[in-house]
Amino acid sequence: MEKEELKKLKEWCEVAVAAVNTLSAVKKMAPESIVLISEFPTDKEVHVFSDIEKISEALNQPICFETRRGFSEKRVAYGEVTFFQIENHEKE
Repeated sequence: MEKEELKKLKEWCEVAVAAVNTLSAVKKMAPESIVLISEFPTDKEVHVFSDIEKISEALNQPICFETRRGFSEKRVAYGEVTFFQIENHEKE
């Protein structure tokens, strides 16, 4: 992967982390009368649909694998935020 592409991807990840942290703070302050998108006010995950390997490389962080029946999950932790990608292994 090109150095410039890695730099741009890392910058995107850092903006995503800042956005997730801001949203988490807003969720914690929400009054009980407000219905939240997520029931977990401290949810700090970013679901990506591809390129988790590139994110791992850009952030210089390892990928953690978890395999369950029918699918696997790849996770990259960066500070308090986790980027994750789910792959389905069920036969169609």
